[in-house]
Amino acid sequence: MSKRDTIESVGAGSIVYRLHGHTVAWHQGSDAIILGTFDGRWQTRTTKSRINAFADHYHLPRIAQRNFVWTWSDGIPYEGVRTFTLSKPDEELLRIPL
Repeated sequence: MSKRDTIESVGAGSIVYRLHGHTVAWHQGSDAIILGTFDGRWQTRTTKSRINAFADHYHLPRIAQRNFVWTWSDGIPYEGVRTFTLSKPDEELLRIPL
């Protein structure tokens, strides 16, 4: 994590991950958690790296790029925002990835 990255607890088990002040990922809840990713309209190598780090931590599909087009590794087209729901996550997944 660099100084341009921030992780902020926003209450009730919700955490926001920011790059240059722009939200790139978040999670909320503890029994079933909702996870989201967002590129802030900055489809850069760094943004993709941060989203993929988040995806790796939560065992989610990663972003791949071919000919300047982002797609998810599970074949779903990248459309800027995607949410995932994990039911009954283990304690390790609820820890803040650094």
